[in-house]
Amino acid sequence: MNEATPQLSENIQAAINDHEAKKQAFIDSRETYKVVLAKVDKYHKTAQAARDEAEQAGQKWRELLRQTEGAVNKEINALRHKETESKELVLEFEKLALEVIELAKQNEKEAYDAYLEHGKAYHLVTRLYDEAVTQTAISELLVLPQAKTLAWHLKKMTDNNLNEIARMYGRDATAQGHAEYQSMANNQTANTLLAMFLKLIDGLPSSECYDDFRKGLTLAELSPVDASKFKPKTATQLQRERYGDNWR
Repeated sequence: MNEATPQLSENIQAAINDHEAKKQAFIDSRETYKVVLAKVDKYHKTAQAARDEAEQAGQKWRELLRQTEGAVNKEINALRHKETESKELVLEFEKLALEVIELAKQNEKEAYDAYLEHGKAYHLVTRLYDEAVTQTAISELLVLPQAKTLAWHLKKMTDNNLNEIARMYGRDATAQGHAEYQSMANNQTANTLLAMFLKLIDGLPSSECYDDFRKGLTLAELSPVDASKFKPKTATQLQRERYGDNWR
């Protein structure tokens, strides 16, 4: 479905601007988090490389010490020095990683909060835009000659539904009873009408009915932010944390 974008009202345009701003704010926050994650990964890898060097140097000088029958030479001393230096590097890079991990936790929380704001703006703008498009579609349908035929048919269907309800439950002369019967009849007609329209899109993806502008309103990917770290805990989770798995 590729139709021209409908004329946008001021509130929809404001919602679009808000959505774009908050989406970009989230993307920027997510990218900051990714950069910090990359630093953590770099420090861990560098620490592991230093750890491997220390193990290799330690293994080598011990083998040489046995070969020289305990005589310490320059090569053995150099390897021992290399082992010590590499172990010190391991400790330093692990410290750096821990420091950056704390920053990463803060950045991830900030990114998640920005995602929530982005999500709110996305759902608002899509709701407003979909409602506007729906109203336009309804207005265009109602001016068709067939609209009156459909309206008469729906009225007759509702009257028949009302009569059937009265037959099943008995006549109710009170205003409240009549209102309840009328509501039931209206709901039956509405359900029938909805079923008719749903058949038109049965099996089609929801995006099939979107125009190009609507398809452009998207929710940014959350990854690598882990939402499970920040979602409110359920009562069961809180109970287990407090009493363990045998809390029941």
